[in-house]
Amino acid sequence: RSSPHLEALRNRGVETLLLADRIDEWMVAHLGEFEGHELRDVARGALDLDALATPEEVLASRAAAGDIEPVCQRLAMVLGSRVAAVRVSQRLADSAACIVRAEHEPGPQLRRLLEAAGQSVPASAPTLEINPCHALIQRLASLTESPAFADFAELTFDLAVLSEGGTPASPQEFVQRVQRLLLEGIPEGAGAPRIVLT
Repeated sequence: RSSPHLEALRNRGVETLLLADRIDEWMVAHLGEFEGHELRDVARGALDLDALATPEEVLASRAAAGDIEPVCQRLAMVLGSRVAAVRVSQRLADSAACIVRAEHEPGPQLRRLLEAAGQSVPASAPTLEINPCHALIQRLASLTESPAFADFAELTFDLAVLSEGGTPASPQEFVQRVQRLLLEGIPEGAGAPRIVLT
C-alpha cells in the first residue's frame, strides 16, 4: 500500500489490485486480463497518466520534465551500468525516486523464486524514475557541478532500491555514504545532547 509506484494512481483515485503472494507475479503474467480489463504491473515499463490529468497539469508536468532533464543525464552518467535509464516519473507524488523494471523483466519476488529453484536469471538494470517536484531532486539539481553530486546520486538510487524492499548492492558503502553526508549536514560545535538518566 505504501509503494511509491502507487502514489500518483492513489492521488487520482485509480483502483489498484494489491498482490502480495510470491506466486502472484507469475500468475498475473499468464492471466493477462480479467473480465476484459488488462492487468498491468505499475512497477514495470512507462506509465502514461496524461489521460487522467487536466491540460494545465500536463503542461506543468512537461515543463518540470524539461527543466530536470540535465539532472537525469548526470544521474545516468554517475550511476552508469547500474541503471538502464533515468527519466522523469509520472508515478511519483510524494517520493523522490523509484525503481522501474522493463516490461517483461521478472520482478524481485519472481527472480528470488526462480533462483531458489536453481534457475539462472539474466542480470538486468532497472530504470530510475525521479520526481521533479520533490525537494530532494530540486536540491540535487542545484548540485550538478558539485563533487557531492555523486554521493547524493548513489544515495538516491539506493533509497529507491530500499523503498521497493531491495538491498543496496553494497550495504557497507551505503552506510558510509549516509554517515559522511550526515556529518556534513550537522554543524560542528552544536554540542553533544545532554542525556539524563532517572
